[in-house]
Amino acid sequence: MKPATHWSLARQQWLGLAALSLLGLTLVSCVVYAMTAGHLQARQQESLQNMSRLVMHLLQEQKAAETHAQAQELPALLARLDEHFSGHADLALQIWDAQGQLRYRSPHQLPAGPSATWDFSLPPPQASGGLWHARLQQDPKPDAQLLRQLRWILLASSLVGVAVFAFGGLWLIRRLLRPLAALQRQVEALDIGQLTQRLDAAEQPAELQALVLQFNALLQRIQAAYAQLDGFN
Repeated sequence: MKPATHWSLARQQWLGLAALSLLGLTLVSCVVYAMTAGHLQARQQESLQNMSRLVMHLLQEQKAAETHAQAQELPALLARLDEHFSGHADLALQIWDAQGQLRYRSPHQLPAGPSATWDFSLPPPQASGGLWHARLQQDPKPDAQLLRQLRWILLASSLVGVAVFAFGGLWLIRRLLRPLAALQRQVEALDIGQLTQRLDAAEQPAELQALVLQFNALLQRIQAAYAQLDGFN
């Protein structure tokens, strides 16, 4: 039968500390990643909402024009939209009139693929006609790249943290177990021919002093028993 393998206290404590540090750092990394992803998503939605308000404001200005000539200045309005969207390569805007005819497309259009989308209705720039429909899209690639970099940073930080905790914990555990090693040397130095020897509890931690005192009491009883045997002889 194969004998059971007993791990040392140092190895058990070291493995436990390494596992706890890995678990803790993993949880922290997951929380940081989730909070960052949520913040980026909320910021993206807020950006789309703000841009939709800007589009509605421009169209409402056109609709509020007092003269017929001003109300027919739709090309001028589209030019103003071009000015606003020409500096946003990550944003795309499309506007359809009430009949579903495409009336505006921003200078920059996003490539095919997933994107953040914000659909909204807006009043037509002319006085007549039903509601127009608009769609804003934002390219998620910058945020996706940021999250990808964050994943690598968190992974590297977790590995470094585990290594620091592991080696630092190993040093600390060995330091804490020094009294046990010193106590072992004292026990090994005991000589059956010198029953007056006792273990020194002065430098032992509080957790081991009670054990040392009990062991010394046992040695005292053994010495008394030998003394009685010598008396009978």
